[in-house]
Amino acid sequence: MAAGLTIVATVLGALLVGTWYAIRITERTINGEDAHGTETHGRAH
Repeated sequence: MAAGLTIVATVLGALLVGTWYAIRITERTINGEDAHGTETHGRAH
C-alpha cells in the first residue's frame, strides 16, 4: 500500500514539476527573457 502511494505521489509530483517547467519555458520564450536572462514577475501574475 505504502509503495503504491509513493509511486502515485512521485508520478503526480513529476507531472506538476514538468508542467510548471514547460509553462515557465514557454513564458520566457514568449516574453523574450532568454535573450538577456532576466526574469519579470509582473507579467507572470
